Amino acid sequence: MSKRATDESPGINSEADARKTRTLANCSEQQAMEFRQMHLALEIQNIELKLQFEEISAINLRLENANTKFSELTQSSPTCYFNVSRDGTISLTNRAAEKLLGMSANGLIGVRFGLFVAEHHRQCFCNFLDQVFNTDTEHSCEIELDTTQTTIKPTTLQLTATRSTTCQQCNLFAIDITIFRQSEIKERRDRERMQFAVCAANIGLWDWDLRTNEVIFSSQWKSQIGYEEHEIVSKLLKSCAMPPAKSPMASIF
Repeated sequence: MSKRATDESPGINSEADARKTRTLANCSEQQAMEFRQMHLALEIQNIELKLQFEEISAINLRLENANTKFSELTQSSPTCYFNVSRDGTISLTNRAAEKLLGMSANGLIGVRFGLFVAEHHRQCFCNFLDQVFNTDTEHSCEIELDTTQTTIKPTTLQLTATRSTTCQQCNLFAIDITIFRQSEIKERRDRERMQFAVCAANIGLWDWDLRTNEVIFSSQWKSQIGYEEHEIVSKLLKSCAMPPAKSPMASIF
């Protein structure tokens, strides 16, 4: 309330009291009683409205504080954050997201996220957004970024999103899993090379997992003792005895 309104309020209240007095003087006893009851009800309602206003103001203050803290946490988070609409238009980002895409917030806001997705993954991203906005559950997908843009390096992202309460926006989090995927590829290639070397050298191998007590036999090992591939399968080891040799040559070793 302004200082001017505060200064004028005593005069307004005095005039209101004077009008009430004149009204009561011109009324019958029954009318005066009804007027007083009505006036009391209005005063009670006014007090209730003031209390509700104070409660709403306190709630708004808490919401503002919560939004401020959420914004601070989002901005400082190492996880990339985007707020996007149904068509993928970006309305909010954090510093990690700006660093990932090599653009400032001003350059990203209003731009569709799909433009940064590799062409062969854009349909997958569109389907992902449809799932997010059509359900209340969290959804995830894996995409690669478009490396034809000079600001983006080869990157694989794990996207996770849930729609907001308004159903018009969704909170999208992106985690860079490039190193993890590269490690998987390297491990698969190393395994393929080792398998090639084992096959070329005709080395028979068997592996005993002491945690599960399971034994795995390689194809070369089976053939060296005279068994076909389907005749011995991986199994739990119940004793230290190995399958008996069928091939006469196996007794030499």
